[in-house]
Amino acid sequence: MPSTEMRNTDPGRVRTPGAWALPVACMLAALALVAACQRSERRISPGESAPHTVAVVNNERIGYEEFQRAYGQFLTHWEGLVLPEAAQKKEIRELIVQLMIQDKLLDQEARRRGIRLTDQDVRARVQDLVAPLDVSDLRRTASAGVGTLQEWMQAYERRMIHMKLIQQEVIDKLRITPKEARDFYARNPRRFFRPEQVKVRQLCVASRDVYDRVAKALDSGDDFVQLVRRYSITPDRQADGDLGFVQKGTLPAPLDQAVFESKRVGAVSASRTRPVQSELGFHIFRIEGYRPEGIRPFDEAEPEIRQILVQEREGDAYRRWLDQLRSSASITIDTSLLNAEAG
Repeated sequence: MPSTEMRNTDPGRVRTPGAWALPVACMLAALALVAACQRSERRISPGESAPHTVAVVNNERIGYEEFQRAYGQFLTHWEGLVLPEAAQKKEIRELIVQLMIQDKLLDQEARRRGIRLTDQDVRARVQDLVAPLDVSDLRRTASAGVGTLQEWMQAYERRMIHMKLIQQEVIDKLRITPKEARDFYARNPRRFFRPEQVKVRQLCVASRDVYDRVAKALDSGDDFVQLVRRYSITPDRQADGDLGFVQKGTLPAPLDQAVFESKRVGAVSASRTRPVQSELGFHIFRIEGYRPEGIRPFDEAEPEIRQILVQEREGDAYRRWLDQLRSSASITIDTSLLNAEAG
């Protein structure tokens, strides 16, 4: 389902793309749906299909060796959770072939729609996914999942194309009316509670001497942003020291106290006698905005509400869209070959 595949947000862990990477709950749900999928396909007897062909999807074959590889990877991935009983193996083999058919349908529809990946798409997504791993970690992870690193990359790029197709053809076409958004807001007011926040800009220097020089410049009316650009040593210097809205209690205690000590927009924390210090250096803050605690107004919460409602509906929308692909496709399965080793 798109909600599972499209929000794999764990960048610190490589997950094997493909049917065998489904969470347990999704695996069990998929097993229950196999019978429904079978309505849109034709079961054939031995001898009707090409040799070593488990299924044919719109004249594209799924070979027995390819199927067995996916089946073996699934069992390896779920070792300890999948019981080696004949009846369950048969169900799992049915599940695997159905998911392989689904992937074929997505491949074909992506080609028909002209869905392509740019090099930038691939680099950015893979970097997000594997950044915490070194190359040796990635190779070991890939080897444990779908074989070589090249095979892993090919499988992941295939999944990215599927994601892009589903985004374009399903998720982007979901429409949330203003009334639906307002009704959700009215039913869930506490969901949009916001704690006290201040919008703050920071200037951090390494030594007390520089701190005193900057504080004196501020007393003389020098521009805060220009001083950030000239003296600040922290990475937020690239954004002119802008930290955005900060929630009370999220910064280290001395910094939090300095930031929330004065909530007046334009106030600057640059005490000559009690400089704010951390392990990074000496900090000066300027208050850029203030939000008291309370329920966020609808206009501010509306983008989040629309995202929530889209996420709630995308699963059903995806299933309906996939059913349409299936119903218009020619699908045959060689059940004799599929279950040749199910026992």
